Amino acid sequence: TESGIGDESRVPIQYKKFHREVEIGHQVYLDDGNLSLQVVEISGPRVVMEVKVGGRLSDFKGVNMPDATLGTGPLTPKDKEDLKFGLQEGV
Repeated sequence: TESGIGDESRVPIQYKKFHREVEIGHQVYLDDGNLSLQVVEISGPRVVMEVKVGGRLSDFKGVNMPDATLGTGPLTPKDKEDLKFGLQEGV
């Protein structure tokens, strides 16, 4: 869980609670599941993962943690407004 520039051995993840919500053995997917990793060590905010399926990773790709239970809160008032707008627009 840190900012900065990534390279072939490091991928910064902006989600500040990432290291608190994954556990050893959890699967993590990057770039819509094109890359697959497994958590092997957690040391403070640093999470070490083993690459199961690798590839090229560019900026601003999504992170999916299907094994984790995220501690995000309930919908905010803005979330509810956006949802209502989307439903009105048929999205």
